[in-house]
Amino acid sequence: MFRANPMHTGVSSSNLASRPSLLWLAEIGEIVASPVFSNDVLYVPSMLGMIFALNSKEKKVLWHLDIGSPLISSPLIHKDTLIVATFDTWVKDTRYLGANFVFAVDVLEGRTKWKCKIDGDIFSSPCVYGNTCVIGSLDNNVYAINMNDGELQWKYQTDGAVWSSPALNEDTMFVGSDDGNLYALSMDGNLKWRSKLNGMARSSSPCISDRKIFIGTYNGAMCAFDIDDGRMIWERQADAHVLSSPAVIDNMVLFGSSDHRLYCLDVNSGKKLWEFESDSDIWSSPALTENTAFFGSLDGHIYSVDLKSGRRAWKFPTMQMIDSSPCIADGMLFIGSRDGILYTFGSTVPDYIG
Repeated sequence: MFRANPMHTGVSSSNLASRPSLLWLAEIGEIVASPVFSNDVLYVPSMLGMIFALNSKEKKVLWHLDIGSPLISSPLIHKDTLIVATFDTWVKDTRYLGANFVFAVDVLEGRTKWKCKIDGDIFSSPCVYGNTCVIGSLDNNVYAINMNDGELQWKYQTDGAVWSSPALNEDTMFVGSDDGNLYALSMDGNLKWRSKLNGMARSSSPCISDRKIFIGTYNGAMCAFDIDDGRMIWERQADAHVLSSPAVIDNMVLFGSSDHRLYCLDVNSGKKLWEFESDSDIWSSPALTENTAFFGSLDGHIYSVDLKSGRRAWKFPTMQMIDSSPCIADGMLFIGSRDGILYTFGSTVPDYIG
C-alpha cells in the first residue's frame, strides 16, 4: 500500500544500494500515483485511467485494465484484490465516468470484481483493517467499504475535503482534513478525538511511530501528536507548503516541502538534524531503507540522500516533474514520472518494455 504499511512509516525492509542502476523502463502514461508491489508483480495506475500489472522478474506486462477515469490515488493490495479509486475531474473542464468509484480488481485476471460509487473525487489512498478498506474523498467524507462485496459500512463527515490518506494503528484510524484537523476514528466510524493543525492537511498523510503521529500542513508545518489523546507534542515550520507525507526511521522523521527541501527532524523534539535542497518543490514522499532516503522532485530528478549526513548520494534525471512517491521492494526501486515512464532501479543491465 501507499507508504508501505498501515502505519505509513515509509520504510522498506528491502536492501537497496544508495546509488542504484537503471534496470528497465515501461511506458505507462503520465503517473502521479505511487506503484505497489506484491509477489513479483508491480501494479501501476496512470492519469489516463489505466492499470498495468507488470512482472518484475520477466519484465513483461501481465495484464492491463482501462478504468476509464484518472487514477491519482495510490492503490492497495489485499489478498487477491487490488483497490483503486478515481479522480474524475482531474483534467480541468473534463468528466470521464461522470462520477467517482472505488474499484476492486482481481489481481490474477485483471477484471473488475465490484465498484462502490463515491460522491467526490478521490486523491486519498486506501488503508485496510480486517476486511475493510478506508479512504477519504474531496466530498469531506471518510468512507469504510467492505472488501468482499463493495458495500459501504460507514462514512464520517469532516468539515473539509479529505486529500490525506488514512493510517492505522491497532484499533484506530487517523486522517487529516482540509478543515485543519487531525481525526482519530474508531473501527466503526466514531470520533475518538480531533486535534487542531496549523493549517489544512492537504496531501500529507499521517505517519505513526512510537505512540506519536506525524503530519504536515499546507501552511508548512510538521506536527507531532500523542497517539492516545491527540495532544500536540511539537510543531516545526518549513518555508512553504508540506504536501509530502512524512517517513520515520529510528529517531528521524523525514518529509519534503515546496521550499525545495527535504527535512530531517528529531522525532522527540522536532529539532532539525539536517536539510537537503533540490532544484524544485518536493511533493513526493520519501521512501527509506536502512541508510538512505529516496524521493522525487518537481525538478524531474530522483534523489537518494544519506540518512546520517543528509548528503546527496545519487541523482537520476527523468524528462518531466515527479510527484509520485517511490516504491522499494525485492531489492528494487520503482517510481513513475509525469513523462509517462515507470523507472525501475537495482543492480543489473537496463531493458525496455514497450
